[in-house]
Amino acid sequence: MGLRRIGVTVAKLVAPLAVAVLPAMAVAQSNYYTEYNKTVTFVGVQGNGGYVSFTVAPTANCNYNNIYFDITTDAGKAYLSILLTARAEGKPLGRIDYTISSGMCNLSLAQL
Repeated sequence: MGLRRIGVTVAKLVAPLAVAVLPAMAVAQSNYYTEYNKTVTFVGVQGNGGYVSFTVAPTANCNYNNIYFDITTDAGKAYLSILLTARAEGKPLGRIDYTISSGMCNLSLAQL
């Protein structure tokens, strides 16, 4: 089988996948949010989970208007440090990124 024939066969296999995967990717991206200048009102920890709330609720419909993170990870410990600093200094966060799934919002970036 020549290279040209293999290329045609691969294209026939990949084309239907692209049609199926691209809409799914668009849906996944719509669950990702970026917000700017958010002022922290509460920072809390319960078990291994941390949470934060803001003076203005997140754009997404987050459970209890909180954004959650895992404090057992290095990233979670860094988030906690940034959030506590912002709260103590009364400075708004420059940017936050988070995802939402079934009402649960999970922090993925915090910038002071």
